[in-house]
Amino acid sequence: MTIQFINKRRKVIPRMMILNELKRIKPRKVLDNGCGKYGSWDYNKTPELEIEKTDIIYGQDSQNLPFKDKSFDCVVFAGVVQYVADPAKALRECSRVLKEGGMLIIFTINANSLINNITGFKAENTAFTPKGFREMLLGGGFKTIKEEMVDFGIIPRNRRMIIYSVCRKIK
Repeated sequence: MTIQFINKRRKVIPRMMILNELKRIKPRKVLDNGCGKYGSWDYNKTPELEIEKTDIIYGQDSQNLPFKDKSFDCVVFAGVVQYVADPAKALRECSRVLKEGGMLIIFTINANSLINNITGFKAENTAFTPKGFREMLLGGGFKTIKEEMVDFGIIPRNRRMIIYSVCRKIK
């Protein structure tokens, strides 16, 4: 029962954060990168957006996106980067398809998470610490504008479940 509650929280909270961020930054054209069949947020709540999706399991086509350079205002890369074989390559692809100054909304599992460690939930390929995640984003050409650690408030920040970042393309 407790694990079901945690898994639901792991999915619902970031979806709400993505929706709120999209409403705040108001992009016109958005790529939901590696979104699976359900999407990273409720598309019905953002009818003003032009949305493209990549739907391959675990985002493997995120490493070779079938879109032209500089064709999106925003890329949402939600809970996928930990499954991709080459996260740095996937970030370079996100950067390639983003317009100058475009935004990346991304989150991943925290390797230091207390609850993830207790429940045994692990990343498929790559687990990130907050510091390592920030460094990877910077190396991929992104400046972190906002970073949040998502979980229950009583857990210390650096031990929370999810690292959620909003970044601007700088290269």
